Amino acid sequence: MTDFKICFNCEYESNALEYASSTCPDCHSSLQFIDSIESLTILHADMDAFFANVEIHDNPALAGKPVIVGGAPKSRGVVSTCSYEARKYGVHSAMPLFKAYKLCPKGIFLPVRMKRYVEVSQIISEIFHSFTPDVESISIDEAFLDMKGTEHLFGNSIHSAFMLKKKVKKETGLTVSIGISYNKFLAKLASDINKPDGLFVFTPKNHQACLDTMTIDKMWGIGKATIPLMLRNNINTIKDLRLCSKETLERLFKNQWQRFYNLSRGIDSREITTETDIKSISNEITFEKDIQDKEEVLKKLLNLSEKVSRRLNESGNLKGLTVTLKIKTNQFKTITRSKTLSTPVYLDIDIYRNISDLINKVDTGKIKIRLLGVGISNFYKKSGDLQLTFPDNKEIKTEKISSAINKIKDKFGSKAITRAAIL
Repeated sequence: MTDFKICFNCEYESNALEYASSTCPDCHSSLQFIDSIESLTILHADMDAFFANVEIHDNPALAGKPVIVGGAPKSRGVVSTCSYEARKYGVHSAMPLFKAYKLCPKGIFLPVRMKRYVEVSQIISEIFHSFTPDVESISIDEAFLDMKGTEHLFGNSIHSAFMLKKKVKKETGLTVSIGISYNKFLAKLASDINKPDGLFVFTPKNHQACLDTMTIDKMWGIGKATIPLMLRNNINTIKDLRLCSKETLERLFKNQWQRFYNLSRGIDSREITTETDIKSISNEITFEKDIQDKEEVLKKLLNLSEKVSRRLNESGNLKGLTVTLKIKTNQFKTITRSKTLSTPVYLDIDIYRNISDLINKVDTGKIKIRLLGVGISNFYKKSGDLQLTFPDNKEIKTEKISSAINKIKDKFGSKAITRAAIL
């Protein structure tokens, strides 16, 4: 059937013409009208409070309590994620831990166990791939799935979503919220509407009315630097943005105006970009003479980080979650140190900072180094338009600098320009 009504609570389904009521006859929940189901092939699956729920799954005594993952409450770190019980106190991701403690002093503060989260994430990724090969992972806990061509296996995309949610719950004990639509932007927004353990569908007929009610901060793709500019210009909702003239959009947002114009109308032409077959990228250097000086070691590590970053871009705009340091001593002893991050990296300076953390944990003053290596693995595709921001955004600036350095080196050679950090 093309148009039908469905209950996301008990999965009751009825032909739209045969059943006039908007209430489910089985569980009395609201029914959603679905039109053009054949076009709704994009799923966005987003694990609910992922790190926190992994901790609760591994320790059921934490269930129903305000769990905050990030570290000790008085440390200088930030909240990685928190349970929905903690969110009731105003705690949220990226909040300084000391502030989270002030808001929720009875919260249970836990360290980040990235190795465990990656382990669970890999199980979830395998589940996603059991439904379709067309999976685009955008972080450790969320992905897009293109269900086109799988109808003969699982039914329509809503049936697939029900099955996917059940399989994730059965195999991991965790819940996942799913958004369904005909493009990535709308599917991403839909996954956030009925969290946790939610399901929502944006259709060609309902999407604009739903978008118009959303505050501008809910619009996926708008960076922190852009929101204040919008608010200063009385753009408080997506509808406000949609009603702006093209001239106003161009004046305010320069070369970003067309993207904002399209997104406010639910227009998004990006396709699912599947994962890479590359498992790791690394660069090594063997020295003619052993080195021991710390400054010299750091200089070589930055150079290696730059090379790895360039290869990431050349290999299809990849970003990696795990960085690895390799040292071979003059006694041919190999030392390796790895670090799995909460956010994937691809910029040379970010790779270098994490590699520097690893080298600082090695007593290099007592060894002579014959070889150094920098590697990155656990890849995700880099989605350049996950966040639309202006050039004053720090990450955009850093990326532009790195890109400019790479272009100069491509044209004039690797020694043509050097970062001040290693001079």
